[in-house]
Amino acid sequence: MPANFYNNKAAMVGVDRHPARVVLAQIDIVFGRKLPWIYAVAVPFWWPGGDEGKRTSTVTADGEKMIRETFFISKVPHVPAPGPFHPTQALTNASIIKNSKTRPFLAASRVTSEGEPLAICLAGPVGFDMNCQEVDGGKPEALNGLVISGCTVMTQPTVKDFVFRIFDEFIKEWLAEKVVSLLDLVLKYFKIGAIPRAIVSWVAKKVVPKLIDWAEDVAKDVWDQIERASDRYRRKARQSPVLTS
Repeated sequence: MPANFYNNKAAMVGVDRHPARVVLAQIDIVFGRKLPWIYAVAVPFWWPGGDEGKRTSTVTADGEKMIRETFFISKVPHVPAPGPFHPTQALTNASIIKNSKTRPFLAASRVTSEGEPLAICLAGPVGFDMNCQEVDGGKPEALNGLVISGCTVMTQPTVKDFVFRIFDEFIKEWLAEKVVSLLDLVLKYFKIGAIPRAIVSWVAKKVVPKLIDWAEDVAKDVWDQIERASDRYRRKARQSPVLTS
């Protein structure tokens, strides 16, 4: 299904989870207590907190700058769900907004500007953003920002777009941790001492993510070569004369 590109007319709405300083049953009236809480978020893509360097400087759609893959909007308005909140919640909320971020989830690998893919919706005018969150020590971002983009310029997302984006957002970090953990288990199996293991683990945490990035780049290049070869084969098949008896 064709998907709209993002441009400055797009807008994001969603929910995040951040700590809130809440008064519970009048017990914590003096100091309040920070608890995981639901925040409503909404921001237009023309928001001044956006990364101006990642809007397209030369390519527009419907008279608006288009959005590149690595674009993000900071200082996103957050409104916490009903309290009651301690008066210091205002400071907590200000800190959350100051450090907040939202960024596009999907991009079109075949459509680039200034060397980077352009952000696109998933289907038609509907897309998703990765939003900030800070709960339970988990990943600091989640796919919980719904984007509506009225941009009339559209493209067709490819399987490659989905596969590598899902890998980047949900698998890459987990895979790096598993490789480092497996390496430590192997060293333990061979009865390597704690200090050498710690050194190897420290080096592995630096090196393994870079190796995974390199392997991903190689996989993308191979995928592109296969697609180009497939396109050439289909063109030749269409141009070949049809034999009839």
